[in-house]
Amino acid sequence: MAKLPRLTNNAYLKIYFDVEGIYAHLAYSHIEQGKSFIKSKFIPHGVASENLSSKELDRYIWELLLGLEEFFDWNMFQEISDRQSGVGQKLTHGESYTHRPPPKCNLSLVDLNGEGQGISGVEVKINELVDIKKGLLASVRNVVAEASVDVIGKKLYSKVAAEFGHKFSYTDILWIDVNVGSCQLLRLKSNDDEFDVFEETEYWSEKYTVDEMLDYPKESLVKSFMLESVPNTSSLINRWVNFVYGGSFYTESSNIQDVLRAANTSRLYSQFHGKDTFENFGVHDYLPGDYKSLDGFAVIITGGLTKTIPETDLLLSILDSLELQGYFDLFYDKYEKLVCFGESYFKGIEAEDIIVNRKFVIPVAQKVVIPEVSGLGSNRKVVMSGRLLKAGEAAEEIFCVTPEVREYKLPGSDCVLEANLVKGANLPDVGNRIEHTFVGEYLDFDKVIFDCRFRPVVYGPDAKSNRAKMAQWFNE
Repeated sequence: MAKLPRLTNNAYLKIYFDVEGIYAHLAYSHIEQGKSFIKSKFIPHGVASENLSSKELDRYIWELLLGLEEFFDWNMFQEISDRQSGVGQKLTHGESYTHRPPPKCNLSLVDLNGEGQGISGVEVKINELVDIKKGLLASVRNVVAEASVDVIGKKLYSKVAAEFGHKFSYTDILWIDVNVGSCQLLRLKSNDDEFDVFEETEYWSEKYTVDEMLDYPKESLVKSFMLESVPNTSSLINRWVNFVYGGSFYTESSNIQDVLRAANTSRLYSQFHGKDTFENFGVHDYLPGDYKSLDGFAVIITGGLTKTIPETDLLLSILDSLELQGYFDLFYDKYEKLVCFGESYFKGIEAEDIIVNRKFVIPVAQKVVIPEVSGLGSNRKVVMSGRLLKAGEAAEEIFCVTPEVREYKLPGSDCVLEANLVKGANLPDVGNRIEHTFVGEYLDFDKVIFDCRFRPVVYGPDAKSNRAKMAQWFNE
């Protein structure tokens, strides 16, 4: 009986066109040899590619594919036909392509013949918020007819999130995709009567024009969350304009990152403040006698901002805008692997394209704990003390004071968190005693974060005050 190709030798190229960039992944697996990996590349494109003609889009796709072949050092494509010179010739692997005229028709896939030689297939996904999605669909089909290509949105997010919940026993999942110029938010909850049935309780999607993005630093609500004062004549405005029009949407400037954090906080706050959308997120309705674990809730963050601003800044932006409470597991999927490989991973050996390993697809998680803290205004009091335990190692003592945010690196994938909440602090429906076991067999965790700030978190009235508060929150 012939062996299934996906169990012996398999390679797949997956490409995802998001609003502000392209995520490309080359996955290889040889299950019998115990070898598998995923190589990844992110290519920012901003707003620059939105005005291309159909012929220019064909060339854009053509150069993208051959550029990825060169970047991954993997022979994937052949037979560029209808060129002005050398019709039907094969290109030598590693040859420079960008100087050649674009083809009128297609590239074909090189047959798979071992690591580095050939691929089984190409799958292209396009976010529904991409303005030129129809042109991209047509161009991908023109250039590489063998590729599978589709426009994706809420349906795929919901499917992958539900499978995520099933696999890792989450009953409430919040997926937030945040970019400079767009935001999508999905919440799924399992049915109270049927655990395996997930229901959408919230979906919100918004894309912003270039003019709206340019106005971020000038908006009063955005400025109320900022740490830097921004007069309209300041140099920051000019840097911001260059950032938006530059199209890369990546920066190491702390000033630009400040605008991005504040703008993201502002737009989520504007959409959800005053609503009870997330009132019970992170809080279980435990019955007397139940074991009160810190399980069941997950937040998945994707999008360009995961690579543009520091993780802690992005976390605070989401915590404070959505006014989250309780506890949850946090996943930063910086390279959109759940979108690209989620369906394949959750199907396991039944996957129709390629079998992928959990460690290559599921991000390392962080445990976030947000206790209720009483005594508004009573700063610098210890409200949490505990320890992290790992077999064969000395216990690490941990603590958190008001109104701070503290994170602790876990001593390994398999460890135990024990903590007491004191001086009136408690975790809703859990109480003042925390006991949680991290099991690396199922998920990898690298840190636990305690947010012991007073609620509600108040910003303002000006940037100077926000800087002082931020320094206090992080004990700087």
